[in-house]
Amino acid sequence: MKLLISGGSGFVAGHLVNQLINEFSSVLTEIILCDVVNVPHISQHNDSLLTYEYLDILELENVGQVIKKYRPDIIIHLAAIAYVPASDSNIKLAWHVNTVGTHNLLEMTSKFSPNTKFIYISSSEVYGRSFNQKQAVTEDESLLPNNTYSLTKIAAESLCKLYSEKGLYIVILRPFNHLGPGQDINFVSSSFASKIALIEKKRITHVIDVGNIDVHRDFLDVRDVARAYCSVINNIEQIDSGEVFNVCSGVSRKIKDMLDFFIKASGLEIEVKVDEDKVRPTEIPFTLGSSEKLKLKTGWQKSISWDTSLMAVLNYWREKTDTIVN
Repeated sequence: MKLLISGGSGFVAGHLVNQLINEFSSVLTEIILCDVVNVPHISQHNDSLLTYEYLDILELENVGQVIKKYRPDIIIHLAAIAYVPASDSNIKLAWHVNTVGTHNLLEMTSKFSPNTKFIYISSSEVYGRSFNQKQAVTEDESLLPNNTYSLTKIAAESLCKLYSEKGLYIVILRPFNHLGPGQDINFVSSSFASKIALIEKKRITHVIDVGNIDVHRDFLDVRDVARAYCSVINNIEQIDSGEVFNVCSGVSRKIKDMLDFFIKASGLEIEVKVDEDKVRPTEIPFTLGSSEKLKLKTGWQKSISWDTSLMAVLNYWREKTDTIVN
């Protein structure tokens, strides 16, 4: 089995590669990690199965060359501008990467490797204002986008459905909020944990500036996310093209509870101050998903506890304080 992963230098890709090798070592022949500069959390002994390939998903000719060269059995399309504020601040780039880039991959896969199975990683952000019902959303819920990122993901999903109708095998996954070791410092768990680590090292004062920490989010450890993606691959022959699956914990947690955990783990007195510049006016106050469809189809279950995930994030940043610019 040959897999190609776009966004191979990203947070999820490193964890996914480790999980792929753990689960499919007897059938894996090659994993092609594309657009790779530095891939964290990949064990050294895994390197024999890895190929690193330059891929610019905005360059149609380059995409065609890569697809034609490898003709993978499965493509996992992770590459995206995934940080919501970054999408809102550079709308043109977000549309190009998240939508045009997805189109380029679909078109060239359809042309040069039509038997490839294409797994598109979308986002729970597509549900947008549907979360205002404050109940667990299923895959049939209305898509009511409220930011640039969610709009680009819905457009990309529409392209996937179009190519699925044309005969390309496609599965769409909608992961909810991730957390885990190695996540970018812009995301909330890493942002909090890195500041705690700096305070412990006495590099910054005992004050943390926050946005709205009363919002609730459905978080899932990235290692459980990787296991969910592998469960889809493992059951792909029983999944119809065009199917959509949520990937989530099924538990909505207040951001304040996360911060309180980190502060308690530090054993320090830390002041929390609201910075109005960090408050997003269009932010959805509550998210919660149902992953029952994924569980029934693949048998996947989350396995990593909330506390274990948070300690993994905090310990990661404790070891990385020398790399943090404050």
